[in-house]
Amino acid sequence: MWVRPSKKGGRNTEERHHGQLGAGDWEFRARDCIGGRRPVVDDDKRAAILARRERGESIRTIAIGVGVSVGVVHKTLTEAKTAL
Repeated sequence: MWVRPSKKGGRNTEERHHGQLGAGDWEFRARDCIGGRRPVVDDDKRAAILARRERGESIRTIAIGVGVSVGVVHKTLTEAKTAL
């Protein structure tokens, strides 16, 4: 990825720190905390998505009915297909 150098001629902060962990990050990992967003789909929503798809509903209709994005429905269906 090309990043415009800063006016001082040094490397961009984003480029310099990409992929590096700070002291706080190591402490976080040492406590077995993983971080990140919680999954949008719980077991109930997953079951509803799979049941609606079995009935032949489209991905868009399922997304509207369950209240999640089309991408989440697609991801859930793909994961269910690969788990078989």
